Amino acid sequence: MKQFRYPLIFAAVYLSWKLFYYTITHVAPLHDVWMMGILPLTHVYQQVSGLFLQLLGFDVTLKEGNQIFLSSTKGIEVLELCLGVPAMYFFCVSVVVLPAPNWKQRLCFLLAGLVGIFCLNIFRIAGLAIAYDRASPAVAHFFHNYAYVVVTYGCILLMLIWWLNKQDRTSAKN
Repeated sequence: MKQFRYPLIFAAVYLSWKLFYYTITHVAPLHDVWMMGILPLTHVYQQVSGLFLQLLGFDVTLKEGNQIFLSSTKGIEVLELCLGVPAMYFFCVSVVVLPAPNWKQRLCFLLAGLVGIFCLNIFRIAGLAIAYDRASPAVAHFFHNYAYVVVTYGCILLMLIWWLNKQDRTSAKN
């Protein structure tokens, strides 16, 4: 039964996100508070992604509504679901509920992981801006709905496996 412990933890964390998100999107006062926190973040992601694209040499136009344009006609809009909040939630709650003897190390790992997920999302948004500007709609759709999800959650899973292995090595030494 011990071999199912971590998959069950991850499934419970995922289900807790679904319940949390359903609640905040279906209870009006909670949704309003949620959006007050999320909307400024969409602007931050738009600005940082635009700067990253400029550093890559693209001619970028940022417009109201958190839109990023690489050409005059094709652009993307940074919305709530573009921010990687579910990925950040999954990562944070997983780190909190997984065994670790040292809270200082856990907090450092949480911060490093959140920065990593933020950077992944900046790469994702920039990549999607390029894909929607330069590739066919089918290719852009594939990257938007599948490739980046697999990459993001794959990276999170690798970080969590590394964390668990590190905790196992620390426990074995003691």
